[in-house]
Amino acid sequence: MVRIRERFCAFVILTALCCLTSCSGIPGDTRDLLQAPKATGDVGEIQRALFDYAGGGISLRYPHNGENRTAFLLTDLDGDGTEEAVAFYAVVASSDEEMDVVHVNIIDRVDGEWRSVFDAETLGSAIDKVAVADLSGNGKQTLLIGAQLFGAAGNQLNLYTYDGRTASLRAQENYTQFLVGDLMGRGSDQLILLSLDGTEHVSSVAVYTFDGVTVERQGAVATDGNVSGYTQALLGKLPDGRPALFLDAAKSALSLVTDVVFFHEGELVSPFYDPTVGETQLTLRNSAEVCRDVDDDGMIEIPSTELLPGYGERSEAERIYLTVWRRFDGSRFSDVMCADTFAAGGFRLVFPDRWRGNVTLVTDNANRMRSYRLYDEERQTAGTEILRLRAYDVDVYERFDHTELIELARDENTVWAARLVTTEGPYAVTEDELMTLFSVL
Repeated sequence: MVRIRERFCAFVILTALCCLTSCSGIPGDTRDLLQAPKATGDVGEIQRALFDYAGGGISLRYPHNGENRTAFLLTDLDGDGTEEAVAFYAVVASSDEEMDVVHVNIIDRVDGEWRSVFDAETLGSAIDKVAVADLSGNGKQTLLIGAQLFGAAGNQLNLYTYDGRTASLRAQENYTQFLVGDLMGRGSDQLILLSLDGTEHVSSVAVYTFDGVTVERQGAVATDGNVSGYTQALLGKLPDGRPALFLDAAKSALSLVTDVVFFHEGELVSPFYDPTVGETQLTLRNSAEVCRDVDDDGMIEIPSTELLPGYGERSEAERIYLTVWRRFDGSRFSDVMCADTFAAGGFRLVFPDRWRGNVTLVTDNANRMRSYRLYDEERQTAGTEILRLRAYDVDVYERFDHTELIELARDENTVWAARLVTTEGPYAVTEDELMTLFSVL
């Protein structure tokens, strides 16, 4: 996927917003009316071309999601080595009964001057997301504009091509989220649409290719639709190199679920989804952690949860879980890391294998402290203390004698320090080992 040049994003945000409004400084409302252009150079000419075409009383529109959040994009759509500008705006409604309809406008150089060469209405009142990508592999960029439909109808993707003279609308598809990437392993990108119907409780992932003229669906598969929304859609790879989509979704305020989608023998599959119950249960977890490369090896790991010893009889709100990061190879899981993630303290402690099932913890959220203790199975309670970790305010830490503590990390506000309470026995950790197990969130 081609990312729009940051230099243009920066000067449009810093220059266009300041110069095109009657206020001094950047306005807080991104729907301020476009006034007569005052900028100079290309940016001024591009603004003037849009103003000349659309007239007064227009409002710039900014994408709400994605990498590109500017109302003006600069990219080479037709592959001729020069760049075109793409602008998003709405004609301000003349009455409360009317709706602002978002337009897309392409501005190109004609006889050495910037001119509007194409304008079209979308079916939306706002821009969800904008991307450009060489979907056809011919060096020409496809313009992907996601518009938020009026009311609560979701989003509609508009796929345009530009040949140097005019733009053509090649396809329109409804979606909840979209992304671009090579999920088929072909060396060129595909369009990936995620669709969630909260009323019918159905969700799907569909993959499309584009040859420059025609959009063709290469596969679609169901995922867990009994979710409130998608939390993250992350493209990565399985251990054997196959591209995969890791899709995290919220089951409730306290739980997430992950579906993994990839091509297997030419067919798009979602192996975690159980069609007999209409849900994915294998990766359901009481955790806010989403999929990521937890050990920096280039592979995406999926989080799961493991209840700490001694917390089985507690209420759900009082339970503490370890996060077990697992790798999926297309058929089975393997554990990569088990860790206690303590959001209140801003740190993570990896559990050594010898601790799992044998060590529990006592927490003091108010003081941002964890006490790791040997689990007394006979009494079913936390026993001998092994290690104590705490996050201190810097000024507090510097006011007392901390010579017996091991300083693990610090920033301008916080010092993370530990006390090794047990220094002998199979569950004790050394200072060097602790340094490898601890990390700041």
